[in-house]
Amino acid sequence: PPSLLPATSLPPSTAAALLVDACTHLQHLAGFLLQRAVEVPDDPFLSPYLTETILSFVARFARTYLLPDPSLYRNGILAPTLVQAFGGEAGEGQVEQSLRIAWGFLTRWPSQREVAKAAIAVVRAVVLTGGEPLGRAAVRSEAWKMMLRDMEAEKHFLRQHGEQLVGNGQEGHGHAPSPSPQIPPELGYLRLASDLRGELLEVVVGGILARENDAEASQGIAQVAGPVETRLHFLYMGLKGSNGKSGVGRSGLVREVGVVAGLYAGMARAVDNTGQAYLPRLITHALEPLLDVATLCSAYPDALHAVLLFLRDYAEVQISSLGAPATMSLLTATGQALKAYASHNVGRTRKDANSKEEAVGDILCVLELLSHVASKDFVDFSAEQEGKLAADTVADVVFFGLERLIPLMSEELLEYPPLGKQYFTLVNSMVSTYTERVAFLPHPLFMQLLQSVMFGVQRPDSEIARDSLRALAGLASFHAQTVGSRVRSAGHANGGGRGLEAHVTAHPALFSECTRKLLHLVVYEGSVWDRLDAASNALLALILCDREAFLCLLAGILEEQPPSVKERLGQEFQKLMSAIPPRMEGGDGREGGRRRGPAWDRQTKLAFRHHLRAFATQVRPFMQMR
Repeated sequence: PPSLLPATSLPPSTAAALLVDACTHLQHLAGFLLQRAVEVPDDPFLSPYLTETILSFVARFARTYLLPDPSLYRNGILAPTLVQAFGGEAGEGQVEQSLRIAWGFLTRWPSQREVAKAAIAVVRAVVLTGGEPLGRAAVRSEAWKMMLRDMEAEKHFLRQHGEQLVGNGQEGHGHAPSPSPQIPPELGYLRLASDLRGELLEVVVGGILARENDAEASQGIAQVAGPVETRLHFLYMGLKGSNGKSGVGRSGLVREVGVVAGLYAGMARAVDNTGQAYLPRLITHALEPLLDVATLCSAYPDALHAVLLFLRDYAEVQISSLGAPATMSLLTATGQALKAYASHNVGRTRKDANSKEEAVGDILCVLELLSHVASKDFVDFSAEQEGKLAADTVADVVFFGLERLIPLMSEELLEYPPLGKQYFTLVNSMVSTYTERVAFLPHPLFMQLLQSVMFGVQRPDSEIARDSLRALAGLASFHAQTVGSRVRSAGHANGGGRGLEAHVTAHPALFSECTRKLLHLVVYEGSVWDRLDAASNALLALILCDREAFLCLLAGILEEQPPSVKERLGQEFQKLMSAIPPRMEGGDGREGGRRRGPAWDRQTKLAFRHHLRAFATQVRPFMQMR
């Protein structure tokens, strides 16, 4: 680049020529390494580390220099040299060579994981991330067509050897193990790890959707998706044939579940919203057999985890744009997968995990899946009844999963940042959207939920603390509004009361305990200013739930204080209470054209927030130093 030229003593034209020569020679070196890997696979001088480094260069080189846009260099002295060396037909030749090198290593050296990852990065750079001219040249190249033909050939290979490759459930039951079929060199990518196969399929499908017209995209998708559908068919038949028996064959089938689910997850991640509806239809069509497979393998945690990962990825990318039938199919599949997970694996942690994330991977995956499903809290369908059914199903699915996860949310788990953030974000979302349904959870489950929320309030992470405080404010506001307006909740046979009265009856100190913890947060905790506004809304809602109980709590706190601070603290409490209007009662009707209700309009919230900030400023110094 021109910015590097001042650092050299060479003339600009000489430096430009050296740059072009260096890039060209490194490309040739990558081709030479591939040739050696093909001719002498066991050559001891072949270095995976060197190959990975060279492929990483090829990916960066492709994104930066291949088919450059001359307008980007119009003020730079290297533009003519770059355009001549890497633009036009010369650049298209480099695209062809880059794809052939990447595909060659994916088929000839699939056992070297880091090399395979670097090769996939080359394909991604050339097809997707290198810009429109580079991507168009890639999908027109013979190397790209060769890749699609090789991937399509997998379908014919599976038809001949599917039962051997996937497994037929007969091994270990008095039958000799079927010999593994010989995989031809052009299908060597079949030996890639399952996650890398999914990533490769994501890149290829993404390139097809982004660069091809509708007719070409349909043909391309059929080429790469056909083998996946065939593989799912053999997997399903193999699991049905095993009749739930264990053994070597069954273990092979379970491993295959991870491969197939990973391939569908790769396709799901590649789905965009540009109008190609056939890929979502293809995935929707596969949901039922995939869930049948998950049910058959529900006792095998790794297999079920792979299916949950697929559902999570598909929901994340596509649920916001799915129509009614596809949404219902996804919700039904999610519900079935959660039931299978709950029946055998809920709360499972992997003892052999290499990291905390792996150890609680199932729980984190389910939380992410529920969060994506919960984002579909309203559906824009033409049929009102159909839309209501989908919205109700969303709530049913999310609460089914949430009710099984809440008992698992120990403080140890919630201290793990990714899991804690995902959990408290989901809880806040569900309280905001389905407050009444949360309020009518069974009492033990509700108290576990509340306990986890109060734990989140005190977390150092400000985002977690604010989500927890918002959830607490939502529950307290629901109770104050419901009880204050004298409106009984209807339609819940297990409710039997107003607001949170059933929980208050079972645990009379519910509000006072939460309020005391919030006051302790405001007065003593070091991390309070980044969450004080959210704490203000929660504390105001708790006061509105039972003002008399709050006054009794304040009196008890004052009695605990030494004389040196008692009077001053009492004065600050009085200032804080002055922000709340004395008339708190409400009604369910209207008087004089004005609706009566709890005194927590925007003006009251702002005034209380101002008074609470002043309270914290005045009280924290003398309460913490005494």
